[in-house]
Amino acid sequence: MAETASDSCRSSDLETSASSDTESDASLAWRTRTVGSIRLTNGFWIYSSEQLASTPSLQDGLDVELEADLRFIGCELIQQASGLLRLSHAVVTTAQMLFHRFYVRQSFFVHSFKIAAMACVMLASKIEYAPRHLFDVIGAFRLVDQLRKDSTARPPQQDLGYVTLKHLVVQTEWRVLRDLGYCVRVQHSHKLITPIVELVLQRADRKIIQLAWNYMNDCHRSDIVLRYPPETIVCACIQIASRLRRTPMPDAPHWYTAFGVSDADMDAAVRRILGLYVRPKVNVAKVEWLVHLLRSQIMKSKGVDFAHSPLNRRAGSNQLGQPFSQFELFESL
Repeated sequence: MAETASDSCRSSDLETSASSDTESDASLAWRTRTVGSIRLTNGFWIYSSEQLASTPSLQDGLDVELEADLRFIGCELIQQASGLLRLSHAVVTTAQMLFHRFYVRQSFFVHSFKIAAMACVMLASKIEYAPRHLFDVIGAFRLVDQLRKDSTARPPQQDLGYVTLKHLVVQTEWRVLRDLGYCVRVQHSHKLITPIVELVLQRADRKIIQLAWNYMNDCHRSDIVLRYPPETIVCACIQIASRLRRTPMPDAPHWYTAFGVSDADMDAAVRRILGLYVRPKVNVAKVEWLVHLLRSQIMKSKGVDFAHSPLNRRAGSNQLGQPFSQFELFESL
């Protein structure tokens, strides 16, 4: 599957180049291909509702709401740590997209979301030509976590625990690459907001642009970015922003049809985006406790000890005198 996805991205580029003389730019923009179980829209990953309803985490017993909370927490952690690292917005959105895609292929019970988030930031910083040292990335994530817990902020000690965590992050970074078939293309949807608003309204409405930008930021914390092409999400964010600002938009025909967005997709995307704001506030400590509890139950029911898996190399001991798993190692530094 990984090799197929990688090959499809390269073949999509070749086909686009070869057919540029016979097809218009508009027709190329909305080309959709299905490769294996993944729908690629001009090279970008789109998953069906059925696929997102049967992710490895859900199959392992995680419920839908808890998975959504973990995605939100992971993406929030990525954004906050990236701010401390002074990374660009492009790096943040790339890391968040990689994070979402990774957990379509892997389970939250097997891979700690904190370590996966660090790996995605490391990989995204390289993709966007703004690499950071691993020590700085680990330090930024630790600081964010310590501030959230109101504990004393202190840099990680370069001891055996740090070395083990460093190796885990590097291994997880390679795992992300392999699971995504080395296809890490990400279209930065935010860049489409201003041109589309200016084209539709024939002026740059800064308030609508800012509102749409904010909605887009929130979309990247959920699996909405896996369900619809970038153009659909951008148009949905602009539609919500224009309604909030009570700014009329062309409707004969609907303005978003010019960008290849159907009425059904627009309605569905708008409902999902608005649904983000009726969810209760995420209690990070409670979510982490629930995941730990469910993970322990799965280990007992399946007879699987995740602490002995290849990615869970351990260093030191916890309060019970047992070796640290990757889920405990981050907090132990």
